[in-house]
Amino acid sequence: MWEFPCRWSGCCSSEWGFFDAVTDPIIGLLSDRTRSRFGRRRPYIAVGSVFVAAALVLLFVPPQSMEIAAATVWFAVSIFALFFFWTVVVVPFESMGPEISLDYNERTALFGVRDGLLIAGTLAAASSPSMVLTKMTGVPLTEKTITEKRPEYRRYIETVPAFFPRMPKKRGEP
Repeated sequence: MWEFPCRWSGCCSSEWGFFDAVTDPIIGLLSDRTRSRFGRRRPYIAVGSVFVAAALVLLFVPPQSMEIAAATVWFAVSIFALFFFWTVVVVPFESMGPEISLDYNERTALFGVRDGLLIAGTLAAASSPSMVLTKMTGVPLTEKTITEKRPEYRRYIETVPAFFPRMPKKRGEP
């Protein structure tokens, strides 16, 4: 396991924001002008999805024996690849909605269902780790149960108070 310098993470995040600002209109233009037997959008969604999966594997399963400089480059390339291929999938996907129906009410219903399912899926994905760990261990996942097992995690939990209620500090702690 290697540690990644936080300052490089900040640099990468600002750079990939600029990268997205350039690639989104380019992918939109390409998908608008594409003509294939599968339609204008579907080839980008299908091919891009495979590359999104590959980029996720590269990002979350890096080689273990890397120097910090190599790890930084690995992270930057992986995250840029992920954002690029995510753009290749999402921009055409978002553009399909208006093409499915010309009727205003049908489009509104379509987008309502799509966005509602997106929110439901996001909530399910965000809550599933806690539910799975609770089911596996039989112990509810709370700040107290985490810090009893792994006291060194207390400092990480304190940085994300929105996810855990504040736990009173022990006597003598700063």
